[in-house]
Order: sequence, then C-alpha cells, then structure tokens
Amino acid sequence: SSLNPHIDRLQRILMDDPVRSNPNAPPAPAVDTPYDLVVLGAGPAGLAAAAKALDLGAKVALIEKDQSSRDRWRMIRYIMSTVDYYCSREKNNGDRPDSSSSISVNPMQTDRDISDLHELGCEIFYGTGKLIGKNMAEVNGVQIPFKKAIIAVGCRSTDNSLKVAYESMSMSEFKPRNIVIIGATPSSISVALALSKIGHKLTIVTKESEIFNDAISSEVLNDYVRQLLQMSSIRIVTLNQFVRISQDPATGTLRVLLNSGPSLHHSVKADSVIIMEDDLPVFSEIGLDSAEQK
Repeated sequence: SSLNPHIDRLQRILMDDPVRSNPNAPPAPAVDTPYDLVVLGAGPAGLAAAAKALDLGAKVALIEKDQSSRDRWRMIRYIMSTVDYYCSREKNNGDRPDSSSSISVNPMQTDRDISDLHELGCEIFYGTGKLIGKNMAEVNGVQIPFKKAIIAVGCRSTDNSLKVAYESMSMSEFKPRNIVIIGATPSSISVALALSKIGHKLTIVTKESEIFNDAISSEVLNDYVRQLLQMSSIRIVTLNQFVRISQDPATGTLRVLLNSGPSLHHSVKADSVIIMEDDLPVFSEIGLDSAEQK
C-alpha cells in the first residue's frame, strides 16, 4: 500500500507525457538522401551510438517501436512487477536495505533521451524497423537509405525479417574463434558468456574444483553457474597446473599445454587466449617467456 502514491504518480506522468509518439500521426515523409547511420533500437546501446555519431557530425536516424497508450499501461504493469520483485527479494533474501526500495522509470527516461537526440538533429522514426536490403531500412512503408546501420534491438525483437536480414548481412562475414580463458572468476565468466553469445567457442580453464570457493552458499551458486555455462556450450577444464602457451609459427594457432596430474598432459587449441587469474594477467603461472608475453 505504501507504493500506491508512487504508482499513481507514474501513471499520471506516463499518460500525460507529450514526448511519446501519436499512433494516429501521419506517416513520415520519404527519405531521399542516405543517412550516414541508422540505429535500430532506442536502448542504452542504441542511444549511445546515435549520440556519439551526432557528436561526430554524422546524419543519424533512430528507429524505435511505436509507443501507444496500450504500451504505456504494459510498462506500468512492468514497473509494478519490478517493484514487487525487488521488495520480495529484500524481504526474503536481505539483498537490499529497507530504505532502498525503488521503482524503475526506464521507459520515461528513454522518452526524454529520444527527445534530446531529436533536438540535436537526429531524425526519429517510430514503428517496427525492417532491413530490406544491404543499405535500406523500412518503417511503416517508408524506405530509409543508409550508409551504415547499427542493430541495437537487444533480445526482445520478434521481427523475423530483421533477423534474416541481419544474418544475411553480417553472419556471412563472422568467423567464430576458439577462445581459452584462464581463470574462473566472476569477470572471466561474464566475458565468456558475452563471447559465447555472439558465436565464439569458449573453454574456461581453472585450478579450482569450485568456481566461487569463497561465496555464500557456494555449492548452490557453483551448480547454477555450471549449468549456465553448459547451456551456453562453454567448456570448463579443471586442472592442477598451467604449463605454457605455444604458437605454431606457420599458422599462428595457439596451443595451451595443461597438466592435470603427475604424468597427464594435454593441450587445448585456441585462436586467442585471455588470462584472467584473480582478474589480472599472471604470466609466471603459465610459463610464458618475454617473447610470448608480447
């Protein structure tokens, strides 16, 4: 009940916000001159890319999905569920101090950021953006030519044509790499998950049988992290000692030589090696000489 005044205030702000587009507004005019950059998606990454391009003097267009009244009420429900979630975690797990309950107002802030970009000269197109060619986007029947495009729709896009166009444009040039990360720290796991998400093949090498051996409820946390890595096809190799990294002079391929016992040695082939033992590179532990460090 203590949240009701905040929710009522959010409802009034969202419903009275003049920045959001009018779904009954006339369609945008046709575009003749190509934009230097078209950004699909007004999330943090899209907004940052558009702002930087404007700062460099580029002609920029930003495409964001329609923000109708129905979407506003959906966002209010999302805000309320977010509040309930954090308050529940606070009560049950002690994750947040009693005085720090907060309400997410990200949709409102996004509107203001879009408005600021428009004032800086960024053209805003509301609707479902589609890539219909190598240098052509489409929004509500309006074709938007561009020189470069940034797809920043995150994981929520349901537009299959966007996915197909994106894959046909970029995936043909993408070459997955075999990457070995030495050290199973929170930072290295985050890096591995991010690299795996875009298609690389990851192996994490660790000396410890547990990933987080000093964490609260480490057994549960380790099981969860291992399942998460397994679902992302990330391999975990637990060994006693890292021996050295060598490189084939002919092909440039790296090979991580590992020791898993008194007489057990094997190697892992890699295109790249990231050393993150204790979040810092530790060359002495894997036997790199000065030439190989470079």
